[in-house]
Amino acid sequence: MSRKQNTIRNFITSSFSEILIMILKFVTRTVFIQYLGREYLGINGLFTNILQMLSLTELGLANALNYQLYKPLAERDEKRIRVLMKFYRDAYRVIGLVIIALGTCLIPFLPYLIHDYDKLASLGINAILIYLLYLMQNASTYLFFAYKSALIKADQKEYKLTIASYGITVASYVSQMLILVLLKNFVLYTGILIVFNILQNLVYARIVDKLYPYILSADRDRLSTKEIKGLFKDCYALFIYKINQVVLNATDNIVLSAFIGLAIVGEYSNYMMIYNQIKIIMIRCFNAIKASLGNIHAVESVDKEYSFFRILNLFTAITYGTAAIGTIVAGDSFIRSWIGDDFVLGKVFCLLLGIEIYILGIRQFMSSYRTTMGLFRQGKYRPLVGIILNIAISVALVKPLGLYGVMLGTILSDCLTMVWFDPIVIFKYGFKNSISVKDYFSINGKYLVVILFSTMISESICRVLPNSGWGITIVKIMICVAVSAVVFTLSCYRSAEYKFLYNQTKIILKK
Repeated sequence: MSRKQNTIRNFITSSFSEILIMILKFVTRTVFIQYLGREYLGINGLFTNILQMLSLTELGLANALNYQLYKPLAERDEKRIRVLMKFYRDAYRVIGLVIIALGTCLIPFLPYLIHDYDKLASLGINAILIYLLYLMQNASTYLFFAYKSALIKADQKEYKLTIASYGITVASYVSQMLILVLLKNFVLYTGILIVFNILQNLVYARIVDKLYPYILSADRDRLSTKEIKGLFKDCYALFIYKINQVVLNATDNIVLSAFIGLAIVGEYSNYMMIYNQIKIIMIRCFNAIKASLGNIHAVESVDKEYSFFRILNLFTAITYGTAAIGTIVAGDSFIRSWIGDDFVLGKVFCLLLGIEIYILGIRQFMSSYRTTMGLFRQGKYRPLVGIILNIAISVALVKPLGLYGVMLGTILSDCLTMVWFDPIVIFKYGFKNSISVKDYFSINGKYLVVILFSTMISESICRVLPNSGWGITIVKIMICVAVSAVVFTLSCYRSAEYKFLYNQTKIILKK
């Protein structure tokens, strides 16, 4: 099957999967708020972020090994694939056990991470038990054959896993909602997630075993000491990048919980559902083409690779730019229609969240190209600067500015580090300085102007509409999408990358 066919199939199945998951997530969150309340919502957000920090023990191993798999998959080198998968299996088992050990050690520190920890017992909340369940859910991601899914993803066939996950996903969310409605039991609600996480891993493993039966063959060969050292050098660099990513994503709730309280974490997490859903949908889209990018880097010329870079750059600007515009213009209206005025945080918050979403797009785009080019070690200490800036700015601004200060910490740390530096790394080491990075900054400056102009037009049109109601919210979103599409088309219709995206969109819609 061709690279294009695999990319299209991955994209279509991922899109449908995320639309389904998005609907189920919002329905489940609505039931959650109705039957359990803000404190439980805050605990959910806080513990999720704490365990994101523990996922750092993965050390970026997945990206490093995926990169190692591209070439043997293209050459059908079954022995090499078996050796890599054996190493991956052993590493993931160790990671799962380390997460359990480190997570258990954090239990004594929970009172310091939750501002109103003493009040939880009076509300009937067993914070330690709930935390342990979240810990087991996180660890189960690395145990029970989870490593096998990496092979099918690197082989550009992730759509097979996505299709298989539909039933499991629906069953998981329906089970959660039934527990909330019938039993109002947060412990069972959390525990059921572990069961379905393990079930999904087992189903994925079965699919991979059928598609690649040769990985089951006994083989005494292992990676050489030299190869393992090289792999861990890549992992070390990726680990630093991952620290930056996790800190940016996970520390906001922790800082808010420690300095303000769980209630604001709950309100903040409702908006962050919008952010995270956009993030997940777009990561799925990028993952749908990531293996193809790796294949392009392995077999195509620099000029061909750069042409795809420009296409994906425009795709990023359009999709994330439109999502940012919609969040700024219709974010409050969405929250007000969904769960009421009490949970609305205001236009300034929506503006900052929209900026975060667009920066997320740039970060995801750069990360996809950097990892598929194998650029793990170049500029590896840049993320450490981002971490220091993020924590320092967030803690310094949380008291005078509250929630806005924490968000500014995330935005400023990203802008001062990754946004300008990663393109330089990619053009210098990936494209070998054959193309000037000035072209990237110039064209993205143009895209930013298009997005700002589209935001002003959309806001001006939507300002005359009422503030709430699902119908009004949908109309506002449609206006944002239409305005963005028109302005981008008028600005870019002559470019080769726009024509490519336009033609591919028509093909996907036909399929």
